[in-house]
Amino acid sequence: MRGMRPEERAQRAGRLTREDVEHLSLTMERTAEVLEASAALADEHAERLERAGRSDDAAKELRSAARAREGAERARSLAKEWLRSAGDQQE
Repeated sequence: MRGMRPEERAQRAGRLTREDVEHLSLTMERTAEVLEASAALADEHAERLERAGRSDDAAKELRSAARAREGAERARSLAKEWLRSAGDQQE
């Protein structure tokens, strides 16, 4: 970045920031996918527990599934917010 005009340095830094944000956003999307898969597994486990007559344990699994889905929703929301914010900064 040496020898660059301040405007060029700012543009270069903006691109790097955008790339970083895109990487973080992708990571959050992948995290959301893993959390959704975890929720599905917890649902399946809850079904098995319910069939085995272990209603209390099944309820715990269902709560875990709900928390995982909430985490996935938050992760996706953050990913979108970061991308939107990075887009606004470039304009």
